[in-house]
Amino acid sequence: MCNKKIIWVVVLVMASLSSWASANIKGNGSVVTREIKVSDFSSIRLGGNVSFSLGESIKKLFSGEKNSGSTPVFIYSQTDAPAALKVTLDENLIEYLEIKVENRQLIVQTKKNIQVNPTRFELRGHSPSLQEVKVGGSYDFRIEGRLDSDKLLLSVSGSGSVRASENIKTSVFSAKVSGSGNLYLKNISTNQLETKISGSGNANLGGIANVGDFAVSGSGNINAFECRVGDLSCAVSGSGDMKVLASNKLKASVSGSGDIQYKGAPDVDFHTSGSGSIRKAN
Repeated sequence: MCNKKIIWVVVLVMASLSSWASANIKGNGSVVTREIKVSDFSSIRLGGNVSFSLGESIKKLFSGEKNSGSTPVFIYSQTDAPAALKVTLDENLIEYLEIKVENRQLIVQTKKNIQVNPTRFELRGHSPSLQEVKVGGSYDFRIEGRLDSDKLLLSVSGSGSVRASENIKTSVFSAKVSGSGNLYLKNISTNQLETKISGSGNANLGGIANVGDFAVSGSGNINAFECRVGDLSCAVSGSGDMKVLASNKLKASVSGSGDIQYKGAPDVDFHTSGSGSIRKAN
């Protein structure tokens, strides 16, 4: 009886592994660009199971081909034209994508229990407005050109990233990273700025804000010497670091071995516990 149970367990495990393996679909190398019809959206959610092989990643690294790195890329631009989306991907993998708009949220993900292994995966989309972006997995989300919005909420979970080199103008700006993700935002103009890092992620910020709230928990970093904030509250718990610029008021706390460096000449209110430090940068 015991032997029969063991045999059944082995059979079930092998069947499960076989099913898992069959769900990994490799791109055939025939990369095509397709236009996907979408309704208007002001929010984007990226997820799914996308994996680039090590060999393909090394090949792309030395090829110099634009936007052909070892991560899926979404390039967004704000325009007055109706919402549109183009997908560049191996021809045999397109059927395994699930792309839809629900409640003005554009959702891009792989179908359930499917992992795709593409040669190249790039999405290009535009819409009249953008208020929220949720990046899951290893997606690299890029904002191309200027962006004007009453609010912009960014969240990155996993190893993904959000990048913007031109001006983002908004009343409320919130960016949150959990995991090892990264933010590269060079020119923010906002009234309220919130940035929170949990895990080992990083935020590189530039621009100006009237009020700011920064927080790091874990080993992450916020590099914001180029982002001038009027009244700033910041807190580090763990071994993370912050570099900030405050012009009026700075309320800062460190618990653990983290470090906060600041520039500017604000009125200060500091609190530390542990071996961490708060100090004016040279």
